[in-house]
Amino acid sequence: MTDIKLMKTNDYRLHGDTEKWSISLGGDDFVDMDERDLIRLRDMINEVLSTFKTESL
Repeated sequence: MTDIKLMKTNDYRLHGDTEKWSISLGGDDFVDMDERDLIRLRDMINEVLSTFKTESL
């Protein structure tokens, strides 16, 4: 089993705020995620949840 860590950082600037998501798999080395990565992660989580829900019925 691998630990998954998500980290959200915000940068507040005069020219506009930014939000960044990073992921770490089994350690503390975080990798930045773009919007496409976040969508893929959301889809994978939804698939796992729907599978779990189906199996527990």
